Amino acid sequence: MEKYKNASLPIEERVEDLLSRMTLEEKILQTDQYSIIGDYVRRNTDERVEEFRWEEFEAALSGRSVGSVQFRSATPRLANQLQRYAVEKTRLGI
Repeated sequence: MEKYKNASLPIEERVEDLLSRMTLEEKILQTDQYSIIGDYVRRNTDERVEEFRWEEFEAALSGRSVGSVQFRSATPRLANQLQRYAVEKTRLGI
């Protein structure tokens, strides 16, 4: 297991390990924020996001991680899917 994923290690050690693994591009992308409010979505009659266009989202990220994704108006199911995507489909799982 990578040090940065090991919750039993001190935070400073985990952060140092993670930063040493990140490319400059990945560090820069951590300052970026995506929104699902208007991009990549279809809304239901309650204006909640019920469908997410994953192909377009994945094409935009190309397996990279970003600092955050705003979940406003997302259903709990979609929010969970987006969180799983970050952990399972990005290079460092962050």
